[in-house]
Amino acid sequence: MSSGFPRLTSSGRALVAVVGFGAAAAYGTGWAALAAVTVAAAVLLLTALLVVARPARPAGTVRLEQPRVRRGDPAFAVVEVAGARGASTVTLEGAVDPEHAVLGPVRTGATRVPVRTSRHGRFAVGPLTVHRRDPFGLAERRTGIADASTLLVTPRPVPVRGPALGRIATSDPDDAGAEAGDGVADHSLREYVPGDDLRRVHWATLARTGTLHVRPQLAPVGLAHVVLLDTRPDAFDDDESFEAAVDVAASVLLAAGPVRSRGTLRTGSGRTVEYRDRRRADDVLDRLALVGAEPGDAPLRAGTGRAALLTVVTGLVERGQAGEVARCSERYGRTVLVRVGVSAERRTVTGQGDVTTVVARGAADAAAAWERAAAR
Repeated sequence: MSSGFPRLTSSGRALVAVVGFGAAAAYGTGWAALAAVTVAAAVLLLTALLVVARPARPAGTVRLEQPRVRRGDPAFAVVEVAGARGASTVTLEGAVDPEHAVLGPVRTGATRVPVRTSRHGRFAVGPLTVHRRDPFGLAERRTGIADASTLLVTPRPVPVRGPALGRIATSDPDDAGAEAGDGVADHSLREYVPGDDLRRVHWATLARTGTLHVRPQLAPVGLAHVVLLDTRPDAFDDDESFEAAVDVAASVLLAAGPVRSRGTLRTGSGRTVEYRDRRRADDVLDRLALVGAEPGDAPLRAGTGRAALLTVVTGLVERGQAGEVARCSERYGRTVLVRVGVSAERRTVTGQGDVTTVVARGAADAAAAWERAAAR
């Protein structure tokens, strides 16, 4: 670890100015007493620098009790220091509140330090430094004795029950979002032409009309659920509202993502998180931990394709966005618009055309309202 050079504190620098003034005055006046005081002050400064410059080999470690926690759960770093001496204090930098960052005089043994987990993301806990001062507070030296550890804070999903979702399909093989699957939803027919696959003949229509008709070639879609998360900083009232929105997005993705189909979360900044298997829910949360507030497009411009359920998670709905959601809803079996962190007059579920709108202040209320809306 790095070892800083000794340096003067503000008191030490003030004393340097006094020594300079005293030396000039003593030289000009020939006053012996003033010269003696000036020499004594200079010796004091030199002694202070020598005290903090003495070789010391402190050692330390920073260890996280849990390197991965959910937002809001308690987390602690275990700090151990050995070999420091004198008037030394230990400082732990990084994701630590100021009242816990300075550990006070060094003592042998381990100290548990609480770590902030109010926001999701990847955070450094450390480095650990020893701060030495001389007894007069004239000189100091900072020595790094331990590197930082990394804490991953994942979103905190709310347990909700997702609706039973089927699969849909599109007759347009170039449709954005078309994926491999086994469902068919579009049964519009056309007349048979030579060369058509006989397996696509609609026999019921043949029996009714006496004319051969076939189903169109379908490009099946395996996306059961699409979650669009708005990550624009100006879309939310404050940081806590954005944190609640990420928690809601994680909740609905995990709730509605079926085992054999695929759920996908997209952001306007281009990030994508896929959910294929309930056994890998922790991996999904780890990836969502890295989704932060960042500039980007409105969520609907992230590209949606087709799916059985569309959930849009945002905060402040800008002019025209609600209509854009309504126009987009025709591509989905169900569409839910979730507005999180808005100072709403009521926390309820209301319908807006083919779109169900959820307005709630916190993640728990929003997730519960989404559960009711998605089950409609």
